[in-house]
Amino acid sequence: MSVWRILNDNNLHPYHRQRVQELLPRDNIARLNFATDMINRKTENPNFFLNILFTDKAGFTKDGIFNQHNSHLWAEENSHAIRIGRSQYKFSINIWCGIIGNYFLGPHVLSPKLNGREFQM
Repeated sequence: MSVWRILNDNNLHPYHRQRVQELLPRDNIARLNFATDMINRKTENPNFFLNILFTDKAGFTKDGIFNQHNSHLWAEENSHAIRIGRSQYKFSINIWCGIIGNYFLGPHVLSPKLNGREFQM
């Protein structure tokens, strides 16, 4: 009996770990206070969250994202398939988007090299 079969028979499945920001014990009170404040504001004004601008920035490169773990080529014999992993000619682009209420803002292309002055809009 294989290890894979034993794991399946015991209802165990493979999962990927998710990268998250480290939280310290001292963060708990601040997080609880923030959550309580948001609940109170939502109770006082049901449209409270419609007035908050949520934003994010993402950077994209020529190399892109590639998860080698889940990439398989099934064949009767090895085709020696390749994937170009890096290029000597590089580029990157920064994209900014926002959401406020039911409105989507962007996407907006930002400078490839961001500093404080260039990031101010």
